[in-house]
Amino acid sequence: GEYPISVDNKSFVVKLLNGVKKTLLKSVDGFGCYSNTTIKLLESYGIEKQKLFLVPQTIDFEYVKKFKKYIALDEPIKIIIVTQVIKRKRIDLIIDYLKRQEVLSKNFEITIVGGGDELENIKNQTLSMPQNIKINFTGKLMFDDVLQTVSDSHFLLFQTMEDIWGYVTNEGLTLGKPIIVSNLAVSSELIKNGYNGFKYNPNDYKEFIDIIKTIEKMDIETYKDMCNNAFNTSEEFHQNRPSEVYRNFINLLNIGE
Repeated sequence: GEYPISVDNKSFVVKLLNGVKKTLLKSVDGFGCYSNTTIKLLESYGIEKQKLFLVPQTIDFEYVKKFKKYIALDEPIKIIIVTQVIKRKRIDLIIDYLKRQEVLSKNFEITIVGGGDELENIKNQTLSMPQNIKINFTGKLMFDDVLQTVSDSHFLLFQTMEDIWGYVTNEGLTLGKPIIVSNLAVSSELIKNGYNGFKYNPNDYKEFIDIIKTIEKMDIETYKDMCNNAFNTSEEFHQNRPSEVYRNFINLLNIGE
């Protein structure tokens, strides 16, 4: 699985289950892994590295990049959230952080794209926001409309409490948008702080708000560089990953020969 399980937990039951899991895992010939995070987890269970290979978490790069558009950084600073509005995503945390802060002076426009069980609760939560924080809701959109809406924004925010990847990260990068991403999304491994986006602990109010403050003070050239870095990250990822996966898979087939 994608979710880390501590191998250092001292609980007898957990240690017993981990022992069984290790035994079962070691009997498997090969593992297709979504991410380097998963590979590291399996290695911690003693799985041989040559049994592990990456499965491409790719998108239709050529199609998505047709919607790529550079938007100069200006007010309002536009942040888009493309998500299922469900409990696991905890969008309420982001709204709470923005509502509580008293340090932002520029105008921000947050657009939430998507629907889900928590949508009405989130809408109610946004009824009393600071004057300089505007929240928009689009509901569910067709894919092309999502891409267009992301292209019209400055940053893409991927908030989650657990995700085995997060294709929206790939899409945002391909559209040349710096990504603000929860470090509990496995796709956060694509993001380097200050280079093509920012990673944050979703349970840490100060860490999140400090990133928004950094964005507020960002100059035009720094933002433009981050946009270029975002696109270059996606281009490199989608060019190299399929061949890397194929190479690793062939190596797996040769195990034991």
